[in-house]
Amino acid sequence: MENLGKNLIPIAIIIAALIIAGAIVLATMIYVKEAPPIQLPQKEDSLSGISIEGRPVLGNAEAPVTLIEFTDFECPFCARYANDTFFQIKKEYVDTGKVKMVFKYFPLPFYSLAQKAAEAAECAKDQEKFWEYKEKLFLNQSVWKGLDDLKKYGQDLGLDTEEFNNCLDSGKSREKVTKDLEDGKDAGVTGTPTFFINEEKLVGAQPFSEFRKIIERKLLE
Repeated sequence: MENLGKNLIPIAIIIAALIIAGAIVLATMIYVKEAPPIQLPQKEDSLSGISIEGRPVLGNAEAPVTLIEFTDFECPFCARYANDTFFQIKKEYVDTGKVKMVFKYFPLPFYSLAQKAAEAAECAKDQEKFWEYKEKLFLNQSVWKGLDDLKKYGQDLGLDTEEFNNCLDSGKSREKVTKDLEDGKDAGVTGTPTFFINEEKLVGAQPFSEFRKIIERKLLE
């Protein structure tokens, strides 16, 4: 009986140790489950070297935050952003000198007029009417169907129609559009709209709140 008691003591110690260890593991599992996930930075979201030379710029050139937009004039999600969120950002951050917007073309191959629409916008830029022409295209995205429409919008905005039409017909702006497209591909752009806010990547027609969150953070850096 005495030997049995002696044998039970180490067994009891082992059982107690297992219970304590199990409790620690359980507590750790509960903590891990409830703790917020750690968001590791993704390399593709921190990009540099996107050229903005010669691109349409809206806002104070010395603004602390730069928002670069890659877009397609036939993309419905781009139109959603352009006809709503764009104006909210402009009012709150561009007009107050905190953000400058830079526009770059990213015509997608499955849209039949995306390339020529981008070239038309660049031709309008040559006559200092880019932003007005861009707005015209997005507001009427469901209406325009061909080159005649693109030319009509230039006329509606009071452009020199002969100069504008020659620019569009000759493909004068094709190289600049292609350069933007290649810049986008190099930066990891695969769809539109895609934005870089002081090099932080934001994809899609996100609500204004998402832009505000990133812009406010960048203003504090």
